[in-house]
Amino acid sequence: MCKVSIIVPFYNAENFLDKCISSVLKQTYNNYELILVNDGSTDGSQKIYEKYCNIPDTKIRYIYQDNAGVSAARNNGINLAKGEFITFVDADDYLDENYLDIMVNTQNSYNADLTVCAHENYSNDGRKQVCRPFLSNTFCCGKEILEKIIPKIFYNDDLQLLTNPCCRLYKTEIIKNNGIFFNQSIAYNEDKLFNYIYSQYVTSFAFINNVLYYRLIHFNSAMRIFRKNIYDESLKAYLYFLDITKKYNVDISSKIKKVYFIELFIQDIIRTNICHVKNVNRYKHRWTEYYNFIKQDKIYDTWNNLKLSDFKNCNKWKIVYLFLKLHIPFMIDAMFKINNITKN
Repeated sequence: MCKVSIIVPFYNAENFLDKCISSVLKQTYNNYELILVNDGSTDGSQKIYEKYCNIPDTKIRYIYQDNAGVSAARNNGINLAKGEFITFVDADDYLDENYLDIMVNTQNSYNADLTVCAHENYSNDGRKQVCRPFLSNTFCCGKEILEKIIPKIFYNDDLQLLTNPCCRLYKTEIIKNNGIFFNQSIAYNEDKLFNYIYSQYVTSFAFINNVLYYRLIHFNSAMRIFRKNIYDESLKAYLYFLDITKKYNVDISSKIKKVYFIELFIQDIIRTNICHVKNVNRYKHRWTEYYNFIKQDKIYDTWNNLKLSDFKNCNKWKIVYLFLKLHIPFMIDAMFKINNITKN
């Protein structure tokens, strides 16, 4: 029976950690280790861990690090992992009790290098959304990985699933033998880029249509609030993406590159840093800052050569792009207020 290392990084997660740990300990598949990585928490998270570590025959391993971010915490968990497989769980999420059982059995059936299950996004106000990149159980291998899997790492739509490291089973040997870690110098899109690098070594992929992972969505998450360094973070993530594409000699289509560009420099920046601004003077300043940013040499050519077809079937962002090109961003603000346009 294969052993699974479950890596849970946490920082000030006292309101969620108990439910997360409990869902792991209730797994019907019992050959696992739970690696808790405390990223310098200052709340009561430590007490929750201590409650569980006193349980006889506990499968919990624990590491403390000074606050260095989730990427450093996950990397420390990887270094500590002893299982044949690794799965990541965020501290505010929880698992179906059959998560490991179904994931491992599916992996064994297909000898998949990457196994992924559907997940449910939920919020404390009762809203739910099931996320599936495929509409049924799916297995693919070889060239299909490039055609079917890698594009879904960069498409930002309702079926998006492959962008975060949760709800999936990685092979530990692929990660460790190839030195695949989260880039700690990137504070944005690091999940997506980790999966992109890992996918270069994937020869077989399995998707499970069952919802086995439950992901809490916060309204104050990093994707929903103003980020002071978003321009630098977005540019760094994009240039890193181009670098690793070149490093792995991946003939990724210009279409995918443009889709990723759109997500970083149009969707995310407008969604988080501009459209929610109410002060008129600050709002004008944000747009001036944005237009100055996209004029720089490293990205202007891509921006200037975008076509409406590059936005897939997302009509709302096609309209946003047209308004941007026409330099009438106040129309985007009007659309946002009327239709809440920036929510995917």
